[in-house]
Amino acid sequence: MRYFIFVSLIIFLFSCSEQPKVETNIAVTNSIIAIDEANKKLQSYNLETGEVSTILNDIGNAANDIEIDGHFAYIAISTDNKLLRVDLRNNDTTYLSFPTGSNPYNLVIYGDRIFVTLSVSNMLSVVDKQNFSITTNISLSSPGYPEGVRVDNTKIYIATSDGWNSSYSNSRIEIYSKANYSHITNISLNYKNPQSLWIDSGELYIACTGNYNGSGKALKMNLSNYIITELNIPSTNATFIAKFGSHICVIESPWGGAGGIYIYNGNSVTNLLSTKGLKNIVYYNGDIIVSDGYGNTKSYRINLTSYSISEIPVGGGDIDIY
Repeated sequence: MRYFIFVSLIIFLFSCSEQPKVETNIAVTNSIIAIDEANKKLQSYNLETGEVSTILNDIGNAANDIEIDGHFAYIAISTDNKLLRVDLRNNDTTYLSFPTGSNPYNLVIYGDRIFVTLSVSNMLSVVDKQNFSITTNISLSSPGYPEGVRVDNTKIYIATSDGWNSSYSNSRIEIYSKANYSHITNISLNYKNPQSLWIDSGELYIACTGNYNGSGKALKMNLSNYIITELNIPSTNATFIAKFGSHICVIESPWGGAGGIYIYNGNSVTNLLSTKGLKNIVYYNGDIIVSDGYGNTKSYRINLTSYSISEIPVGGGDIDIY
């Protein structure tokens, strides 16, 4: 009898050891929450201790964008056509589904609403944050593939064009009322394929890639009169733009461009991390943190005074600060 119990215990232990290990560590505040898009992971990096943790091992296919609001992370899962909500206090997950093939691409949170561009459906979806349900879907005024979206007190701004199969013709910013979602106007752009938008001090900053052949530009548009000016930044394949204080930061695609990031401090421009394909920029205590793009595994912390760089061992997709 004792021999049977011993053998049974050994079999039990070995069978347990062969089970897949699923890490679900709880993130803490003052952490980077990072998508590893290629490996479908959601990870955290504690900015105070340097500890790396895996939050979720499978978040879905083509997790393109993450935004954190309070204790919740919201992630656009493009090819799965879902919006994922993660409660970072316990890693509980909830999925909101969009129609098949809609391709949620970019999101922004403003007050009680989440605004999500559906690039293939040519729509903007408005999600009630409290109920985590779709309030309405707005069809854009003309055919296109909406990508970046930003919102201010009264208006919604959407970056779009006719898409790659039409050489990104009719590139424009579509503007809608935040109150009733009515279409206000379209602002045509002289540079193609606007991808990323940022609002700061009454200006809309716009990153345009062009045709990925050195024909793009970083722009800004006055939100009172819609006058567009070119920024004094030599970016020709701009994929992401952000402004922190006096610093304008532009990610430059290595496809036909220099790669890396341009930082303009109002007087001079510096290119750092050249040749790298980067994804996103966030701000933390006088530094910016820039994430690697798809297939890579790092982020880079850059001091905005000295431009010193240190590596962070999470990345490979979009990031945000918790």
